[in-house]
Amino acid sequence: MLDSTLKTQLQAVFEKLENPVELVIRHTDHPDLNELITLLDDVASTSPLISTVHSAEVSDAPEFFINYKGQANGIEFRGIPGGNEFT
Repeated sequence: MLDSTLKTQLQAVFEKLENPVELVIRHTDHPDLNELITLLDDVASTSPLISTVHSAEVSDAPEFFINYKGQANGIEFRGIPGGNEFT
């Protein structure tokens, strides 16, 4: 989903990470869930400190939140980031 140029840019940004980051995906039956999973897996592939995790929490839309150092930090996304909001 992410092109190689963007992945390279993300690798440069994320190489400064010092602590683990989890992209926690809430479960949904929404048809766009796989698109969100693909996007987040691509982001996670840019750093060994970033991982995707599937939550047992249920949502009616594609949704994820960020855990930093194993704890939720209040940052949540509903929908699939793309375009300007992603870059």
